[in-house]
Amino acid sequence: MKQKTGFTLVELLIASAISAVIIISIYSAFQSGILSYGRLDSATTLFQTARSILNRAELDLVNAFAYKQEDAGFSGTSASLEFFSAVPAFIEGSSAPGVWRIKYALSRNTLQRIFCRGIDSLIADAEPSETEMSQEVKQISLRYAFPSGNPQEPLEWQDSWPNQDDAAQKKSLPAAVEISLSLIEKDRRQREAGSIIFTRVIPLAEGQAIANE
Repeated sequence: MKQKTGFTLVELLIASAISAVIIISIYSAFQSGILSYGRLDSATTLFQTARSILNRAELDLVNAFAYKQEDAGFSGTSASLEFFSAVPAFIEGSSAPGVWRIKYALSRNTLQRIFCRGIDSLIADAEPSETEMSQEVKQISLRYAFPSGNPQEPLEWQDSWPNQDDAAQKKSLPAAVEISLSLIEKDRRQREAGSIIFTRVIPLAEGQAIANE
């Protein structure tokens, strides 16, 4: 008569422990992959948002011009700026220059582009239009460049424009504007997980012309 064989209790416990370790390892790897994908997707979204904001600001600023000989109409602080710009308006497939008065300002993590167009841009109390650039802006920092007279470091930077102690700045535009955006990075539960800073230096054509005189 043959003796029946089977797994002992110890063997079953060992097999169960090995299976549990394998399952936990697979789950950990899967969970790590999901988290990595979420962070990558969040970072990609932030890069796209920053590029959109900075491209829009650059288009506005490179077309900035001095409004009047005695007052350029360019006013900037470390957190907002306002200026006149001849931004092309795309109408029926063709572009035509138009006069805009544009302001960038941050309000409760929302970066707004506030503007008046055409004849309204010349009216001080005209009702402006607003566009929300992003609701994920933690901070915006602005700096303004002017000629230093030093060939090795041709530009100096300040936190506002114009400098009240320099009458010439009121009549002109800065040579360049540096924009630093701190965008809020969120986790998969849409909670703030940190921030990423994006910086771009934008030369102003009219400001550069004055700097080179």
